[in-house]
Amino acid sequence: MVSEMNIGIIGVGYWGSKVVREYLDLAKEGKIDGVGVCDVREEVLNTFRDNENIIKLSTDYKEFLKDDSIDAVHICTNNAFHYEVAKEALNDGKHVLLEKPMTTDSSKAYELVELSAHNGLILQVGHIFRFANVIRKARELVEDKYFGDIYYLTLKW
Repeated sequence: MVSEMNIGIIGVGYWGSKVVREYLDLAKEGKIDGVGVCDVREEVLNTFRDNENIIKLSTDYKEFLKDDSIDAVHICTNNAFHYEVAKEALNDGKHVLLEKPMTTDSSKAYELVELSAHNGLILQVGHIFRFANVIRKARELVEDKYFGDIYYLTLKW
């Protein structure tokens, strides 16, 4: 059973907008409780104001990270900001899913790994479509033997 959890997405550009849609779908299915969205552009946030699964909207990621109702964050900002935002999130007690690249400097990536371990938090780097609903559904169909015995499978995007 999935534990109750609210996920915050920081950065809603091209990739972040896809990530928000995936989390909103998970919330609709009851897999997570709610979704918070943080972006510097108020007009982006306005597109989510009427969604019943949105629990928080913010233009200030520092304030966003201080909110105790957010359990974990998915960071989709520009690569140059990954380290700064992830470090602050880990310091604020948030689990972090960070889009790749983790940082623009490998020593900073090691620092984040050590910080997450020290704080007992999960730090994970995203992989394209790893948590997409289409992949979850494909896995479900395979596990349910919908296709029968599979000896070879190729997926193309």
